[in-house]
Amino acid sequence: LYDRLLDFGIFLLASVQIVDILGLEQSDLGFLQTSLEAGKIFTIAVSLASRALAENIVGGITLKAYDGFDEGEMVWLGDRQIKGKVLNIGLTETTILATDNLEIKIPNSQIGVQNISNLSRSNQSRVKQTLRFQFSDMKKLPKVLDAITAEIQKSCPKVITDGSKPLLALLESYECDHIKATAICHFDDVS
Repeated sequence: LYDRLLDFGIFLLASVQIVDILGLEQSDLGFLQTSLEAGKIFTIAVSLASRALAENIVGGITLKAYDGFDEGEMVWLGDRQIKGKVLNIGLTETTILATDNLEIKIPNSQIGVQNISNLSRSNQSRVKQTLRFQFSDMKKLPKVLDAITAEIQKSCPKVITDGSKPLLALLESYECDHIKATAICHFDDVS
C-alpha cells in the first residue's frame, strides 16, 4: 500500500514538473488539473486513515519505553476490565490472555490512556471475598464477622496486620434475598 502511495505521489510531482517544463497554459491542463485534485483528495483520505496506525505505533513505542509491563506478566488494564497475562507487545497492538483463556488484542493507543496495574511486580496480594447470609442470621452477624477476621489472622501468617492495609469483615448491603458481607485482607510476599 505504501509503495503504491509513494509511486502515485512521485507520479504527481513528476507531472507537475513536466507541465512546468513544457510551459503549458492552464486551459491545456484540464485532465492534469482534475488528476491533481483527485490526488489531493486521495492524500487527505490516506492521511486520515493512517492516523490510527500512527497512534498505535506511537503507543507501542511508548509501552516499550515506559516499562509498565513486559511479556509474560499479569496485568489489570483500565478500571479492572481486562485482567490477564501479556502474550505479546507488538508495534500496533498488545495481546493479552485473559483469565478465561480468551486472547484479547488491544490497540496500543488504547492501552496508553488506561490505568495499568502490573500484578507480577507486586509483593503483596489482596483478597476480597463476598459472603452471603440469610436474614435470620442478622443477630449473629457481628460475632460471625469478628470470628472470620480472627480466623484469618490466626490461619494466615503472611496476612498484613500492622494497620497499613485493611483486615476486616463487614456488612455491605441488604439484597432482596440475602445479606451481603465482605471480607478483605492483604498478604505480604505472595511468591
